[in-house]
Amino acid sequence: MNLAHKRQEILEPNEFSSQAKNIAEQALAKGPDSWTQAQIDKERFFITDILDDIKSPKNKEEQIISAVHLFEPLIQFYFRTQKKWAASGKSLMRLFKTDNPDLAEEFTKAFESLVQTGDASGIESAVTKILAPHGGFFLGWL
Repeated sequence: MNLAHKRQEILEPNEFSSQAKNIAEQALAKGPDSWTQAQIDKERFFITDILDDIKSPKNKEEQIISAVHLFEPLIQFYFRTQKKWAASGKSLMRLFKTDNPDLAEEFTKAFESLVQTGDASGIESAVTKILAPHGGFFLGWL
């Protein structure tokens, strides 16, 4: 993630600020810590559980609310399992569009379809693509 456009010196540069900037740049370049398999499985379970609620809702409102709850964990999973920095909220979708425009477009269309028609197949397809490299759906703890 390129944050160069957001960097701005507030005080006059000095030796301390130069060292701090160097440390920060190294941390950004290194990327976030890798998730453990246990963390990946926990997130897979959480995402699978929400998808189940979307596919078999009690009513339209619960389906939409479940879809809203799926958005951020799923895209965070996409980035974190690739050891990439992520974002949150609307910035997360902007970052997703930059990183994988085709999948981001598929994801957007899937949510639009769900809201308009209640059809969860597009969301299921997007979730499948994101979870597949990490073992797919996680249906329960052993």
